[in-house]
Amino acid sequence: MPKYGNLDLALTVKPNDQNRLRYIHLIKENLIVIVNKNNPLSKKKSIKFEDLRGQKFIFLADAFRMQDMLINNLHKAGIKPDVYYKSSHDLKLVYDLVELNKGIFIFVED
Repeated sequence: MPKYGNLDLALTVKPNDQNRLRYIHLIKENLIVIVNKNNPLSKKKSIKFEDLRGQKFIFLADAFRMQDMLINNLHKAGIKPDVYYKSSHDLKLVYDLVELNKGIFIFVED
């Protein structure tokens, strides 16, 4: 139940509390890995989470639920992410850090 009033619908990422809520996929998005062109991953046509072992990561802040999903998938692949930087929302800074080869960034495809 919403804190203030009624709510019939919410557009969100997969909710944590799936026992009290029903969620239906509206769209499924592909994840992309943004890497420096000198990073060996840049030569691959496709990448699995297991391929990300040994990389430094640039994440969005914890407030973005996507980060939980990424970390869970990395853990399933046996990877404890080495986080170089967490950005609150500044994608320009994130891309600059990737360009400087400070880490890789995982995001949703447009």
